[in-house]
Amino acid sequence: MKEIKKILDVMAVPEERRVSLASFTLRDEADNWWDMIKTTQDVTKMVWMQFEELLLSNYFPEAVRRQKRAEFIHLVQRNMTVTEYATKFTQLSRYAPNVVADDKCELNNSKRG
Repeated sequence: MKEIKKILDVMAVPEERRVSLASFTLRDEADNWWDMIKTTQDVTKMVWMQFEELLLSNYFPEAVRRQKRAEFIHLVQRNMTVTEYATKFTQLSRYAPNVVADDKCELNNSKRG
């Protein structure tokens, strides 16, 4: 999903074309899944957020996302090197973007005063 988003962003694909172009890149089981989705609902007006949520809920269940978010929130360096910790932080931060945004906001506020 991350690679698909990068391609769509670099190509400046408008919102109304993202779903059709992204679905074109699906292969194997994901392509079969998309064919099934198309038979059960009208995807012609589907927006990117809906597509992404459908795909993630099917291939990356909410329970797993919650677990990854909790892992990020409770991440402690302990015996990791700074580099290992930074890598783990970056890997897990995508599961908790609102937490990262809140922390950045707090950091910016504390720098100002």
